[in-house]
Amino acid sequence: LGCDGIWDCLSNEQAVQYVRSRIDTKTPTEIGIEMLDEIISDDPRVTQGIGGDNMTIMIIDLLPHTRSLMKNKSDLEDDNDDDDKSQ
Repeated sequence: LGCDGIWDCLSNEQAVQYVRSRIDTKTPTEIGIEMLDEIISDDPRVTQGIGGDNMTIMIIDLLPHTRSLMKNKSDLEDDNDDDDKSQ
């Protein structure tokens, strides 16, 4: 979900591709921060306001447990649990 400031900078397809290319290795929060950092204008006067409007984004991962990032995190937690049990 995003507000109009994002859609001034990216098409729906570009936004989807941006998220899809990163969702396996980054959290939705990290992806949103990176996206906004990339599309915000350094000087909206130069870009005629594009990239200078309000921008809010919400990325929701409907399949978080299928991601490499989550699997790696789960493996680390399992290793920590094993360490706790052995002590």
